[in-house]
Amino acid sequence: MNALTFALLSGLCASISNFFFHKSSSDTGPKFNINTYVVFYYLVSFLLSLVICHQIWKVPPKAIVVVLGSIVGIFNVLLMVLISRALRCGPAGLTFTFQNVSSIFPGAILFAIFGSDFGFSFSYLQLIGIVMVLIGLCIGTKNDAENPLSSPRKWLKYALGCFCVQIIALTIMQARSILFDSDTLYNFPSALSITKVEDVWFMPAQFASSLVFQLVICALHKTKPHPSEMIYGSMAGVTNAASTFCILLATQWAFPAEKVILFPCFAVSTIVLCNMWANWIYKEKFNLLANTTCGIGIVLGSPLF
Repeated sequence: MNALTFALLSGLCASISNFFFHKSSSDTGPKFNINTYVVFYYLVSFLLSLVICHQIWKVPPKAIVVVLGSIVGIFNVLLMVLISRALRCGPAGLTFTFQNVSSIFPGAILFAIFGSDFGFSFSYLQLIGIVMVLIGLCIGTKNDAENPLSSPRKWLKYALGCFCVQIIALTIMQARSILFDSDTLYNFPSALSITKVEDVWFMPAQFASSLVFQLVICALHKTKPHPSEMIYGSMAGVTNAASTFCILLATQWAFPAEKVILFPCFAVSTIVLCNMWANWIYKEKFNLLANTTCGIGIVLGSPLF
């Protein structure tokens, strides 16, 4: 298998994980408790991350890696809460589109902050890609507003929240690449410099912080677990870990020319597959124009061009 195949497999696993999330919330109805679902989701993800990142037992933890992973983990919990609320009052397919199109923005943000000195780039075609993504989202939002069964204003508030939180989390994840061997490359303090070997702690730290944060919330609210939330949360945790594992393999095996299109492939495949199951199972209208516009925008917005 080549790197692009693993990127597409990662998108498939992510779409299945999203399906379990929607399935749990729709089956449980108003009694759906996001806290229980997220606990089992991150518990399974964390345990599997220890298997995937088994090298951590041989590498001492680096404080900056653990801190960054923990911060991203907390943002991930917030993202799950926002997605849950968005699914209650709007379309699943478009909700996950809002989440996944955010993948093209971190590069532009990091270029605006750090410039090309740290390896970030930006072009007019990438700007066109970002504009097309925004246009695609506007088209999808406009069409959903015409659906009398939805609550467009409330849904849009939560969908935009998903969009922004995901951008922040992905920006932090991508920004940590600056720290690789930064003590020799950029004269950073050694405490802020990390090696790719030490970076193995990032994924377990991310899932561990999400799990601990959610356990605290459950304890404060005295949450009673529901069987379907436990089952679907665990299954989503497995597919989430599989998605992460596949994208990690893709980044490791990719040729230089392939690396820049891995995440666009992942994002587009996730968007298409989420909209497919939303259309087939929940009879949501597949917005071809909005999704095509977003898909082209994601491809143009990647550094490939």
